[in-house]
Amino acid sequence: MDVLWCVGSSNGACVGNANPGATLDQNGVAQCNPGFVGTATILAGTPSLVMENPDSGPQLKVFGSARLTCP
Repeated sequence: MDVLWCVGSSNGACVGNANPGATLDQNGVAQCNPGFVGTATILAGTPSLVMENPDSGPQLKVFGSARLTCP
């Protein structure tokens, strides 16, 4: 299964349609959004097959995380 990269929370949930403060490219390179000040949690993992809410992102089953601090 492919690895999914997303901005999310420490429990492995991707943020979906919300403005996460950062963007990721297909290789997992994160970049702060212009004007965002704070911390974004970057996730990489395998998505669960069930999405409970279409406005939220997938919950990752197995994942790793990192924090991106934006000025």
